[in-house]
Amino acid sequence: MVALLAVAALFQIQLPGTQPGELRFRFSDPATCNNCHRGFDGSAGDTWTGSMMANAARDPIFLAALAIANQDVEGSGDLCLRCHSPRGWLEGRADPPDGSRLNATDRASGVDCDFCHRLEEGDGHIGNSQFSVADESISYGRYGSGFAEHMTAPSDFVTSSELCGLCHDVTNPLTGFPIERTYTEWRNSAFWSEGEGCVDCHMPGTPGLLSNRDGPPERTLHAHDLAGGNVWMPTVLASVYPEEADAFLYAADKAREMLQSAAEVTVQAPEVASWGGLVEFTVRVENQSGHKLPTGYPEGRRCWLEVEVRDGAGDLLLHSGVWDAASADRLNDPQLRTYEARLNQGGNLESFHFMLSDNRLLDDRIPPRGFRPAPGTEPVGRTYPTLPDGALAHWDEAPYVVMVPESAPGPLSIRAVLRYQTTSRAYVEFLRDENRTDDSGQMLYDLWLEHGQSAPEPIAEAVGQIALRAPLPPDMGPIETPDMGLGDQPDPDAPVPDAPEGCRAVPGGPGAPAPLALLAALALVGRRSRRG
Repeated sequence: MVALLAVAALFQIQLPGTQPGELRFRFSDPATCNNCHRGFDGSAGDTWTGSMMANAARDPIFLAALAIANQDVEGSGDLCLRCHSPRGWLEGRADPPDGSRLNATDRASGVDCDFCHRLEEGDGHIGNSQFSVADESISYGRYGSGFAEHMTAPSDFVTSSELCGLCHDVTNPLTGFPIERTYTEWRNSAFWSEGEGCVDCHMPGTPGLLSNRDGPPERTLHAHDLAGGNVWMPTVLASVYPEEADAFLYAADKAREMLQSAAEVTVQAPEVASWGGLVEFTVRVENQSGHKLPTGYPEGRRCWLEVEVRDGAGDLLLHSGVWDAASADRLNDPQLRTYEARLNQGGNLESFHFMLSDNRLLDDRIPPRGFRPAPGTEPVGRTYPTLPDGALAHWDEAPYVVMVPESAPGPLSIRAVLRYQTTSRAYVEFLRDENRTDDSGQMLYDLWLEHGQSAPEPIAEAVGQIALRAPLPPDMGPIETPDMGLGDQPDPDAPVPDAPEGCRAVPGGPGAPAPLALLAALALVGRRSRRG
């Protein structure tokens, strides 16, 4: 690996696809597109503006990570800028690869209208932004339109998951190490085989108008908010760019909606348990998304379960997965259940240096439904059962145990919340402390302090309840029935006589007094064993 990295002094790795300087037709500014595609309900321009796609080149986490990547492998920022500023990269402004030559439009538009709508299938490459861009002033879409004031053409590729896969699979081209595998996770799930793609969840369609001009008919209008799980960063950007605050807060709301559709949580617990001992229960988390939960870049992004158990008086008996606001961190505990990936850099040294990573220390993220792992996507550190059809289970059943004091009143109340965090304290501090190039890490850290320190968002919640009873007495042999003065009991095999006329028949006929005697005996035992 060291030898491979050594040859990358200028990162001259030629990847397939359209290259910088090849396009004769430059990209249109998004402001030009907004003349027709912004300013009405659900418009592409309005929903895109606050998205993380639109802001991919000015995301403070990206800028801080870009500096570390270039430090670790000189010139490797070229790989990053291909995805985060394809306009700047194609037009030659990714040299030098620190992003210093990106212009204001590059930074403000990130992954923009004209780039996506000029993409062609090309040679079918996936990942690392190995894209093919049409060298003409055309806009591909689901429909061709005779009403547009520019060239249009229908294209299946523009709504395909393969287009998304151009950037949402990332591999270190020097080592072949899989850094991110969102597209592959989807491609190896039941969502692919059932024909449900990225657009169906991240760009849902509703009837509407595609333009504010007169003439175009009502068609399916696809949302361009491209929501993922990042609620925190749009709220940060709303303060950095207050003139666009409404768009960013809209993006945060859409991300929160997306998160809340990503999983289902249920509590599986016994109906009754004894106080004065251990009580076991399970929390089931089912992944409803079309990729791992969570997916994307592994550095700092994570989910976990927060579980509380309280007795009937409200006293806390168990609290796992605590978010400590004072330290802005998740507290570890013996029963903590996590869903995250951790990469390492040589041996077993955990590291956030993604350009130097060579293995996965942990990947306990929950697979999607119907998932059959491809190389580099197998679970690490947790086993997900293989189902009869050969796929991995798309749920996790997290076991918990709680000690219930003898004096605890019932019932027990269980509350389980699945939480998601965009970035951790450890990652933000890494980006600050490891930066020897510029102040992007410190700027990120300051924003993190000012804006809630990326507190986790709830994804799903469930509650449960367990009734409490006194523990059953130890086995003392058969219970002797006290003499209740009822005389000899009849032979159980004897025929049952008819009930006397005018009397209510009791189930069990003449044998009915025996259960009464048994209940009396149990009452005596109960009085002897009752506590308090």
